[in-house]
Amino acid sequence: MPSVASETGQPLPGRIALINPTKFLGNLLLAGGLMQQLNDACQRQGSELLVVLDESFRGLFADALPGAQLVYYPRHALKQGISLNSVRLWLECVRSIRRFAADLAFTIEEDSVCHRLTHLSGAKHRVSSTVHRYHWGFDQVLDIPRANRAAGEEAIWFSFREILASLNLPLTALPDQNREPAYVRLMPPAPGPALTARLASAGVDLTQPIAVLHAGASKRYKQWPLEQFVVLARLLATRGYQPLLIGAGAHDVAVNRAISEALALDGTACPDLCNQLTLAELASLMSRVELMVGNDSGPSHLASALGVRGVVIFGPTELAIWRPLGAQTTALQYRQACAPSCTRHQCLRQYACLQSITPEQVMNRTEQDSNMNGDSAVPTDHSGQSDPGICILVTGGAGFIGSAVVRHIIQHTADSVVNVDKLTYAGNLESLADVSDDPRYHFAQVDICDRAALDAVLARYQPAAVMHLAAESHVDRSIDGPAAFIETNIVGTYTLLEAVRAYWRDLPEAARSAFRFHHISTDEVYGDLEGPEDLFTETTAYAPSSPYSASKASSDHLVRAWRRTYGLPVLVTNCSNNYGPYHFPEKLIPHIILKAMQGEPLPVYGDGLQVRDWLHVEDHARALHTVLRRGEVGETYNIGGHNEKRNIDVVRAICALLDELHPQSPVTPHEQLIKFVKDRPGHDLRYAIDAGKIARELGWTPSETFDTGLRKTVQWYLDNPRWWQRVLSGDYQLQRLGS
Repeated sequence: MPSVASETGQPLPGRIALINPTKFLGNLLLAGGLMQQLNDACQRQGSELLVVLDESFRGLFADALPGAQLVYYPRHALKQGISLNSVRLWLECVRSIRRFAADLAFTIEEDSVCHRLTHLSGAKHRVSSTVHRYHWGFDQVLDIPRANRAAGEEAIWFSFREILASLNLPLTALPDQNREPAYVRLMPPAPGPALTARLASAGVDLTQPIAVLHAGASKRYKQWPLEQFVVLARLLATRGYQPLLIGAGAHDVAVNRAISEALALDGTACPDLCNQLTLAELASLMSRVELMVGNDSGPSHLASALGVRGVVIFGPTELAIWRPLGAQTTALQYRQACAPSCTRHQCLRQYACLQSITPEQVMNRTEQDSNMNGDSAVPTDHSGQSDPGICILVTGGAGFIGSAVVRHIIQHTADSVVNVDKLTYAGNLESLADVSDDPRYHFAQVDICDRAALDAVLARYQPAAVMHLAAESHVDRSIDGPAAFIETNIVGTYTLLEAVRAYWRDLPEAARSAFRFHHISTDEVYGDLEGPEDLFTETTAYAPSSPYSASKASSDHLVRAWRRTYGLPVLVTNCSNNYGPYHFPEKLIPHIILKAMQGEPLPVYGDGLQVRDWLHVEDHARALHTVLRRGEVGETYNIGGHNEKRNIDVVRAICALLDELHPQSPVTPHEQLIKFVKDRPGHDLRYAIDAGKIARELGWTPSETFDTGLRKTVQWYLDNPRWWQRVLSGDYQLQRLGS
């Protein structure tokens, strides 16, 4: 068998044939992420890839798999009966597969035609999901238990994951074999000018909240009337959404035509994009979608892949708004809840609950809904009325992470915010300009060490929850002056805990039961990881290395002690390194961006091989609000971005982006500005977070990859010079600290 050495030492087949990954659009977009990785791996290792697809998806994969050979087979034509055209297409497909002469051919689709094509490939090593064991020439046996494949749609993911993992391909997004199945998150760019113009010509306005409707193709769902889509599309249009229809293939064409014709009777605009977009274009469009609507589990899978934040799945007995994350259980929950014996009238009555929901309120409901993940931490209104929201006191709300939390709460939920901030050097009210005029936002300039001022704020605003982010947070500053860190992070946390305890103790019973104190901390309390594969978990022992991390560890212990001793309902989160807009430029990423833009040397501590797990601040803000509203009292949740990078690689990535986005810099290429300098005292070598708990229990995962998030961050600093120029007009002007 022709082969080359892979990055992991496992020989890869010289020619790999993948026979039809799936026949459903929602799963195909998910499988697209794995297919692209498989294609990239083959290109890196010199292997050839043949992908055989249902002809219904002929237009979807234009330019999606560069270097791969695409062949289409006539699944629908064969099902409609034998004809000269179907026979011709079938023979062309078989000839192409036989000419390819694959070393390994495999299918993961439960479809007899796919199994036949796998057999006809003539490959010496063939894998088919109809038998219990699979053998090929690696002296390995893959055994997929029947129980794993009993979950319907999830069979695709168990099969694809385990086949590719057993091949030992260097695919970074394959989930851990010992964990629940995970779905590959596609990270498409926003629609560019050409796609925006095409969509506009089809009647799609990307400036409006978009709700995408997609009818299921499975037989079990076809019994449900299309009138459901029609009624729901009309209601969404009246609530400010722009409904769209997507799809691919003969089934979707017919269904979408029927829905469009019914909506046209009363003039409801609902553009039909079926078979009009490539896979990349469809994924790009979906990056702008706020709500997925469908009558099977496909839309939930699709929403998980693309980060869509709201999903409506409906059937004869229910209409539920669910968060998409954690979709591996959605299909089972859905089938259990939707009994086919119920009447059409019972189903249509459920749409009344959408009458009061606006796009903004849906973003809040998706975070609070308990249908997916158990009871909410804070009581919510499931009667169909819009959620009135709660009042949240946020300490440090003018800081980097705090301001992101405040913006998220005001812009995406019904909650109100009281921002308590001392306004030290790192506090900047300009970071809140987008929400400062909102009537739900309030600001109080208060030092958390001032007990009387805290008591007054609590008495005035009567918050239902506290999110404690106020802290001194820069390691280098803690080396130069640890006293401020002891005062704010330890004494300040103690003072806040005592003020909150007194306030909470006097609340009415119902309010006291619903109250939450959420303490936000860092992964630096865990110290330095030893092994290259080790990860921080919620039970990792504390071993702080700097005055900063020691002070945060102390505050963590105080919060847990107030829970055990006084019963205060607390939640604790520990996060990895944050980055994003409005970041004070003493930290690595904004520091390098601004220095490079000005043509100044780019200092890299030591050899630059220190590893950090990078988390986009907007992902972090979303996670924090999720923990506050749905986390279990007394629990700790680690929050990470799944983006481990060496410091030197981060600096080089910033340089490459500035070469592209800011070629007018004084010095280009920017990488020549890199200068290795004396290392920071006590510098930890590696941090990395295991964020599995928050994903499993609360359904949160990051939306940004490091590549997408870093590009957005660099562009933000290029687009907002007024913000950072005002920051640099004070005492700090990018000089080194903590030497």
